[in-house]
Amino acid sequence: MLLSGTANRTEREAFFNSELIDMLPRSPTEMLMAGDFNCVLWNNDCTGHRSGSRSLERLINGLRLNNAWDASSNPHVFKHYTPTGAALLDRIYVTE
Repeated sequence: MLLSGTANRTEREAFFNSELIDMLPRSPTEMLMAGDFNCVLWNNDCTGHRSGSRSLERLINGLRLNNAWDASSNPHVFKHYTPTGAALLDRIYVTE
């Protein structure tokens, strides 16, 4: 289970660096990866403080995945709200 917040950043990064890697196919394939990632990668995924993940960013870039949500067509749709901002934490990534 992934938890949000600064105190759990290490746990989240460990998940993206090891546990998630173990779940992925060993050979190149078409892929769809979806979930509530409890972090954002791009500034247009949030307002206020950006809680990012370098490990998830490296994974998404390394697998050459694209975010299936086109934020440019509807940029103000967020699913997670706090007193200091809003974010789109759940995303769907797909291969080209």
